[in-house]
Amino acid sequence: MQSLNDLWALVLDSLRKTYSETFVTLWFDDLRLEVLNDAYAVLVGSSDFKCTFLKNRHLPAIKKHIEDLIGYPVNVVILSEEKGKADLSFYIEGKQAEEEKPSRPRLEIFEEKEDTRDDLMIPASEKFPSYHTEYTFDNFIVGNSNKFVYEACIAVCNSPATNFNPLFIYGQSGLGKTHLLYAINNRMLKKNPDTKILYVRGEDFANQLISMIHNKSSITFRDKFKEKFRTTDILLIDDIHFIAGKESIQEEIFHTFNALYEEGKQLIMTSDRPPREINRLEERIRSRFEGGLIADIQPPDYELRAAIIAHKAEAMDVKLSPEVIDLMAENLRSNIRQIEGAVKKLAAHSFLNGAEITPEFAKECISDLISDNYEKKVTPDKIIDFVSQKYGVPERDIKSKNRTQNIARARHVCIYIIRKMTDLSYPNIGKILQRDSSTVISAYNSIESQIKESSLLEIEIGELMDEIRRN
Repeated sequence: MQSLNDLWALVLDSLRKTYSETFVTLWFDDLRLEVLNDAYAVLVGSSDFKCTFLKNRHLPAIKKHIEDLIGYPVNVVILSEEKGKADLSFYIEGKQAEEEKPSRPRLEIFEEKEDTRDDLMIPASEKFPSYHTEYTFDNFIVGNSNKFVYEACIAVCNSPATNFNPLFIYGQSGLGKTHLLYAINNRMLKKNPDTKILYVRGEDFANQLISMIHNKSSITFRDKFKEKFRTTDILLIDDIHFIAGKESIQEEIFHTFNALYEEGKQLIMTSDRPPREINRLEERIRSRFEGGLIADIQPPDYELRAAIIAHKAEAMDVKLSPEVIDLMAENLRSNIRQIEGAVKKLAAHSFLNGAEITPEFAKECISDLISDNYEKKVTPDKIIDFVSQKYGVPERDIKSKNRTQNIARARHVCIYIIRKMTDLSYPNIGKILQRDSSTVISAYNSIESQIKESSLLEIEIGELMDEIRRN
């Protein structure tokens, strides 16, 4: 990395995981990172309107992405040069006002709003994806843990809607499911630019339909909504598990599935779990998801992790020695997204400190990401003990049949953390807490849904998991 421009490019790359490419291009590409020190990150843009909009609406998200990359808190300042060159002297000197001390950023999630315009009928191949061309099969690193699903996706591209329809891909977050959807899209459009491909996240599909029903949209708009989803050649639905428990959404998915399947169109879905483990999913939907090929992606093994680290480093022009790659591959066991974040963090710290990336430097720099195999040492009993202390609920009550609100909440948190931090299946977790597997799945889904809606709960559980790891 040669300059602050390189660092800002990494931040933009990270922002694309929160915002759409169109949004990033419109609002963020105009910014430049002009100052970065231990107190401030100063961004400069050319438009008063854009800078004000970003400060008022998206500063916490920008701050989070910058801090995630550099590894320490800073005050993020956005200045406009519309009326003249910005004065950076105060920030370059690093004088930090007492009232501006960095604080933990409030998490902010960008949600696409309902699109009520007539462009609902723009061909999907024009609306999705020209901006995700960097995701291809060529740069998807293949290993034992993902070879089967990779080959299944290639087969679908070679002969859509034949043997593997629908294709249902599942696995935990950060393992490359969305990358594969983008790769399918790009491969198919390269073969035939006129192919109509529609990509949608399960959450966005649900939100659009709910908003349409709530606002009592016109019959014309409803017809356009249905036509949008039922006249495509290939339908890609990411995180389909979001439709669970939503009757009207499942009804629409059911009819959309049938319409496309009967017309010989390809359906591809991803989820964080197989169909049988998606709680509150209608049987008729589950049976259709299971009617094609179900392929899972497992966390990468050592060899694949090492290959991914080397590939990411090369793509970012970061020089890593074999010793550093070995250190990272041995300790970063969570997912590919964690690995990518670690490489970016090393690059940023190396640039900021002007230091060579040695194994010692790497270990210190990404110590918060390095597991040191601690999660293997975490036991359900240890988790229950910590949750018991955190919520003031005796362990015997957590394992009891008592359904009092505070006890049930502690029990649900136990289930969620045990599932996240151990390799135990839902049935085995149920045996520990004296619950059947369906109850355990329901409790896990409940906490997961609450986390998506509450950044405070996300922070609370994250801090509790960190405390469990440290001890």
